[in-house]
Amino acid sequence: MLSAASVHLASASDAPKLAGVYAAYPWCGHQFLNPAVGSTRVRAIIGDLDDWCSPTQVQAHIQAIRVAGGDAGVRIVGDVHHSFDRTTPLEHIPDAAVAPNAPTVYMADNGAFILPTSDEPDPALVDLDGFLYAAKAGFGVRGAHIAGTPDLAPVFVEDMVTFWTNVMTPSMR
Repeated sequence: MLSAASVHLASASDAPKLAGVYAAYPWCGHQFLNPAVGSTRVRAIIGDLDDWCSPTQVQAHIQAIRVAGGDAGVRIVGDVHHSFDRTTPLEHIPDAAVAPNAPTVYMADNGAFILPTSDEPDPALVDLDGFLYAAKAGFGVRGAHIAGTPDLAPVFVEDMVTFWTNVMTPSMR
């Protein structure tokens, strides 16, 4: 979840702020209504065939961060599945319980969840309520793929190393 970059969580503590967040195959089913990330740089990477997480939701989340003034980017890699940086062959996990096409559950600034069927934050809700909503609404499915794409593993590594080099090298900011 890209929420680690959220100004809402960062302002909740006296801890140092994150310089960057690199989100590999992020699940973006929960998002803040106000997706501001302050000065934290954000990068996401996901395959267009990912059936664990929604590439569309990731792309929309990154765009929302940009619209809110954040420094964010996404790379959608073509013709690859979830965890394409692995070196193992494509596997189908028949018991995987996923809901990649479920609507986004939003959170108010105070962290209260807002189910897709409501406009009102409800502090009594917990993340499980969003998952149960998705299942009851018919978005839950069984089965997903995980795969290594050995020739694309270096693409992942290069993207990640470039991001962190840019974030951690003061002259490149």
